[in-house]
Amino acid sequence: MKKGRNPIYRKGERNPFCENYAVCLDEAIGKSWLFWDCSECEFKASRDPKMEITARTNDSMPYYEITIETSDDL
Repeated sequence: MKKGRNPIYRKGERNPFCENYAVCLDEAIGKSWLFWDCSECEFKASRDPKMEITARTNDSMPYYEITIETSDDL
């Protein structure tokens, strides 16, 4: 018997890196759930490799615009 996805309506832990996370999120929204638990799902520890690639950034330097007021500006 294949278990498959198994989101349960209760507070618990979710795995946002799971390949099925978006499908479970859509199901939770469709059922008006405020939360769900992945602890009884066979994919609870899975990781979608695409998610890790898209979650990365190539820019290692943060960019901030900071204005400095001097006494000449007043």
